[in-house]
Amino acid sequence: MTRLRPGRPAAALVVSIIALIVALGGSSYAAFSLPKNSVGTKQLRKNAVGGLKIANSAVTSAKVKDGSLLAADFKAGQLPAGPRGPKGDKGDTGVPGPKGEKGAQGAKGDKGDPAATHVITRQGALGSLAGPGGTSSSTATCQAGETLVGGGAGVSSFGAAKPTLTGSSPGGSTWFVDYRNDGASGNIQAAAVALCAAP
Repeated sequence: MTRLRPGRPAAALVVSIIALIVALGGSSYAAFSLPKNSVGTKQLRKNAVGGLKIANSAVTSAKVKDGSLLAADFKAGQLPAGPRGPKGDKGDTGVPGPKGEKGAQGAKGDKGDPAATHVITRQGALGSLAGPGGTSSSTATCQAGETLVGGGAGVSSFGAAKPTLTGSSPGGSTWFVDYRNDGASGNIQAAAVALCAAP
């Protein structure tokens, strides 16, 4: 009995079978559906899911890792300001700055009144003699055209007299002087002096 041996398939037949498999596989892929929950982290390529692929309100607080967001991830004004921090230590005193430039010269002031160039001393007449407890007065007056600018007082004492000045002041163009004798004995005699400025 003669056995039939299968022969080698022709090249055209092999190509036809491969084409049929590809065609059937393509159509079956189009009709293929993935089982529920069959795609996980391992099946996704890096950066495969972009912002446009995520539905609005799909990412909630529960899906965000705690401590993963930065201040730059929030819109301006969304983060409330924190409490004011404690006051820091006072810094060191800085180095003094350079000396400023000299300021502009001010306006010239008004001319003052002319000062006295000629002062004459006018001595008044000696006052009456005054014994213990008594008083002696004297006056000195500037002449016409002169201006009283100051004055003073003087006294002559005799014996155990103790003169006490009780008054020395101007009045118009005259200088007035008053003395009292606080001694147990003796006499005093007052003398007034006027300082007069001449033109």
